[in-house]
Amino acid sequence: VTSGWSGQFGPDAGFTTFSVTDQKLIVWPAYTDKQLVNGKAVSPDQSYAPQNLP
Repeated sequence: VTSGWSGQFGPDAGFTTFSVTDQKLIVWPAYTDKQLVNGKAVSPDQSYAPQNLP
């Protein structure tokens, strides 16, 4: 996992995107910095459609 910050969306608009794989599926869940504050579960729950890997 890695992260960086360009500031292109403004000082309060940071976000993190993960890559999650399971066999031949991949999902890219993304969360704003505000959602991840204090390490608590994101609420409401979010849904991401898996994509097939070749």
